[in-house]
Amino acid sequence: MANMNNPVLFLFYAGGFSAGTFIGIILEEKLSLGTVLIEIITKNNSTGMIDRLLTKNFKFTCIDAQGSHGEVKMIFVVTKRQNITKVIDIVKSFNPKAFYSIEDIRYANEEKPHKKSYFDYLRHFPAFKKGK
Repeated sequence: MANMNNPVLFLFYAGGFSAGTFIGIILEEKLSLGTVLIEIITKNNSTGMIDRLLTKNFKFTCIDAQGSHGEVKMIFVVTKRQNITKVIDIVKSFNPKAFYSIEDIRYANEEKPHKKSYFDYLRHFPAFKKGK
């Protein structure tokens, strides 16, 4: 940061920052960490889809709603990010034209966030274990 009067170094700094952000996004997608909410809206009979979600032990809520073209069924599925393709495959097998959207969830009711402190990371080193 001391030599920011040189335009070449400024470009290298900006490029490194951008590359790090891009690589972080790619890694997050590949690791599939976290919880998502999949919102499914369907006009067709959805009892088969609901039964399949039940047999696969997905947590969901189903409500009747009114859309711009009539009665619809809204299904909200909360699941791990790694299960997205399984849920979408179920949706497409019963209604290929169903609308769905996917949103990230920071934490769900069942998963209380654990705030890690500096000392939680030190427990991995033998010199910092208690009692020694």
